[in-house]
Amino acid sequence: MRAQIGLGTLRLLSTTSPGDIVNEARRLGIGCIDIPASVDDIDRDGTILTALATEPDAPLPSWLILRYDPRNPARPSLLRSATGVSCRITALVDRPERRYVQYRTEGLDHTAAMIALREYLIEAFSALHHDVADGHLTDYGILSETLSMPHDMEGAISLVDVLDIVRTTVGTTESFTTVQMPMNVLEHGAVTSHVYDGRSVLQLCEEHGIHVVVHRALDAIVDQSLIRLVSWPIPDHLVHADDVAARIHALEITEHDVANMVIASLSAEASVREAILETFRIAGSLCTAWNGFDGLPHWRDVRKQHLDPRFEAMTRVAVRMREDGADTTLFAKFLDDIEDVLDDIDVLYALDENASLEELRISIADELGLPMDTPLQHIALHAVRCTHGVHTVLVGARSSEQLHDVLTTSDLPITPIHESTWHRIHAHLARLSTE
Repeated sequence: MRAQIGLGTLRLLSTTSPGDIVNEARRLGIGCIDIPASVDDIDRDGTILTALATEPDAPLPSWLILRYDPRNPARPSLLRSATGVSCRITALVDRPERRYVQYRTEGLDHTAAMIALREYLIEAFSALHHDVADGHLTDYGILSETLSMPHDMEGAISLVDVLDIVRTTVGTTESFTTVQMPMNVLEHGAVTSHVYDGRSVLQLCEEHGIHVVVHRALDAIVDQSLIRLVSWPIPDHLVHADDVAARIHALEITEHDVANMVIASLSAEASVREAILETFRIAGSLCTAWNGFDGLPHWRDVRKQHLDPRFEAMTRVAVRMREDGADTTLFAKFLDDIEDVLDDIDVLYALDENASLEELRISIADELGLPMDTPLQHIALHAVRCTHGVHTVLVGARSSEQLHDVLTTSDLPITPIHESTWHRIHAHLARLSTE
């Protein structure tokens, strides 16, 4: 068996056209959509709601996963009436371990914080059970990052305790159907950590007939650092760090000249001049820092938040000057050169990322009997999808191309993956970390 693919929409909200990606997922047959908010939040944003209400020719989702928010309870009836969607709707209590941290921050000791956490869970599951009884929800469950951690670890959530709370609160666990947790080739405690009287959380879920949803299949968090389990595409042209450094230094001079040209053409006042000089500081900002970021994800975050907005502002200025009849030849070449440098910095970080994970990629591909040129993201996703006890794996594609890439893992041969395989993968990781 191979777990189905579901669409996680958390990252979509940072894209320019999240609705398009939701509808593309529907057309591709992805029936599960995970929405990390209460329905009221979705209604205020309107993006996902609108996407579900449009594209009548696309198949409607068969399963929507929402979040329980005690301050703003989910109202699936709103979703159904607004979209005409009649499907399974599940609400999850979202990472209750964060509540524990909040209680501790507010000054409660461990015992008092655990009592407060239990009271919160009682309130949550009681409300969810009423929603099921009223026909607003199909069922409910829990999302936690700590279900596979030792229970004596502060704030860790025990699934046994959760089931006991549900049973005590509402009299039955019949409507408690779903558990969502992280799992990937670097974080595999869900299958290898026997914290439930010699059983893993996956085994416990199987015993209780609980549907397991996995997120972060391609995003590992190790020592508080994010590791993207991806083989990044590399262009054919060669990129050398020394060449990039020299180009940045040259562009720093051009950048200053272009900024002065803009100031002169606009006859800018002092305050405007300062704003222009601050905007025209991409090469200047990169000059000493471009190779000091903590990997590709960090670099791309910095580029998206700080550099791309400056580049877009520069482009708007160039368009305005050209419309006013100014000669923007130097300006246009400068923009092209800046964009090329930013893209080549992407490539250099991608090369480093690929090299750092190459031995891991080869080892796991060999362990799973996959072609040796299989990209790491396909290997990592395939490993989780084929693990016994996993039913749905969420992916957070930000583009149509990423969605299609994810679905190619369905073309790989089904390889039943049990605990013994994961222990061998762990052995590969241990070996690689000591070499």
